[in-house]
Amino acid sequence: MSYFISRLADKVRSYEVKNLSDFLVFLKINGFSLKTLIIKLLQVKPAPKALNIGFIFSGGIGDQVISSQWVKVFIEKLIYQKISFYSVLMFPKEKNGKLITYGFPRVDKITTRSYLNFHKFDLLIGVDQFVKIYSVNFKSLNKYANSLVKDIKKAQIFTKDLIHFSSHEYHYSVMNYALMKNWNRYDLMGACGLCDFGRKTTPFFYIDKDKKQNILEKFNLNKINFITIHTGVGDIPNNGISDLSNKSNIKQYATRCIPLSLCEEIIKLLKIKLPNVCIVQIGEPDGLIIKNVDLQLVGKTSFEESLYLLNASQCHIDNDAGLIHIRHAMNKRSVVLYGPTAGDFVGYETDINIQGFCTPCMWLSADWNVNCFKGYKEASCMSNIDANKVVEGVRVILSSMD
Repeated sequence: MSYFISRLADKVRSYEVKNLSDFLVFLKINGFSLKTLIIKLLQVKPAPKALNIGFIFSGGIGDQVISSQWVKVFIEKLIYQKISFYSVLMFPKEKNGKLITYGFPRVDKITTRSYLNFHKFDLLIGVDQFVKIYSVNFKSLNKYANSLVKDIKKAQIFTKDLIHFSSHEYHYSVMNYALMKNWNRYDLMGACGLCDFGRKTTPFFYIDKDKKQNILEKFNLNKINFITIHTGVGDIPNNGISDLSNKSNIKQYATRCIPLSLCEEIIKLLKIKLPNVCIVQIGEPDGLIIKNVDLQLVGKTSFEESLYLLNASQCHIDNDAGLIHIRHAMNKRSVVLYGPTAGDFVGYETDINIQGFCTPCMWLSADWNVNCFKGYKEASCMSNIDANKVVEGVRVILSSMD
């Protein structure tokens, strides 16, 4: 399925959510198709005399971090095979893409998906829950990368059925497919066979040591050991939320967030059982504020600054959010609380993973991230996690550093 058809399917779903009339949907679809056709006629290849490869990233920060790691391994394979290529990485936000892929070899351009409007590729790959091959020019592939042809054809066979589950609504089925094969998310991405990738892949995140030191000095953390905590946010659909005016209220609705009451119980126990640990809360400007942390930095750091603090901390406490995937990519350990999301699929063996008592329900319904599947006002799989287990997890990670 081409990227155009994938985008068209997304458009149709968005029109259905808006409850547009059939006639209006018909007009919008035809308008989108005509616009795409005209743009396609104007497209040119980014670089001559090379295999032009485009990588499309989607999802949240965590998704993009995992996808970037697959792309890095794939690019390194092309370098090893001495293939002449030109690579373009297309992120939802260019700035985040540059931070995530800092230090990557042979990345020729980092931009947004709007780059596709006037450029065409010999190989267009989508990387999210799994690898999707949107289009292939086998004439160019044979010319510049003959050794890839066999792998690409095998990958197309593998993904041709999975690609029907590309939309958010069907991710639950893909996750169960992977778990039945004893795969986690990394293994699923590697299963296409385009490069050697899986749960044992070496983490990749590059850190500028001078910048890190400057940021630690800025927040007076350069001479102390500390741990970080984040309540978790994630992408939250509007379904089921009656009041969209209060952003903090919206964040609280996220079923995978760590409830504030649990966060405060964790802080209380940390101060009793690990009194010498400095606790720093990091997070987005509209994140939920935890009482009694030693240093409150919610909304007081840039995204880049929070990454350096994350790297410097001895341990990190979070839910299934982008920061735990970045932390793993830094080869650092976290204590992660899983409720609606499945730790077996998205988690890491090196972390201390604490799964709630319910069967994970992520993607089982359109509003799983907003409304508890069992109807509780607050997802009980998260609120009933034992704070003592979290603190014990922190202790285990700190002890392993002695």
